[in-house]
Amino acid sequence: MTSSPAIYRYDLSAEGTVSNKVLVGFSREGVPDGLKVDDQGRIWTAEYEGIVVRSPAGQVLGLFNKQVILGSTQPQIELTNFALAGDTLVVLAVDRVFKVRLAEVVIDAGRFVVPE
Repeated sequence: MTSSPAIYRYDLSAEGTVSNKVLVGFSREGVPDGLKVDDQGRIWTAEYEGIVVRSPAGQVLGLFNKQVILGSTQPQIELTNFALAGDTLVVLAVDRVFKVRLAEVVIDAGRFVVPE
C-alpha cells in the first residue's frame, strides 16, 4: 500500500502556512479520499464502505453507505468522488452521478466568495 489510512488535521494561516499536524482518525477499510470539511468543521471522507462523516475531533458521526447510495444490485459501480453543495451530497460513480438531500445546509454558498 502506498497510501495511509490516517486522517490528519492541520492549521492553515492566512498566508497559507501549514502547521500543527494532528491525527484525527483512521479509515476502517481502504484509504480515505476526497476529504472535505463542512461549515461545522465536520470531516467528510470517501472510503471503501461509503462517505464517512467525523466530528472535528475525529469521532465517526455517521456513514452514507455506498451500497445504499449506488444500489446494491450493481456491485460493479464504484464510488469515485463526492462534493458538498449547500444541503446536497453529490456522489460521483464511474458512470453516474447521485444526489442525496441532507437535513441541513453543510456548505454555505457564500463560503467561497472572494471579497473584492
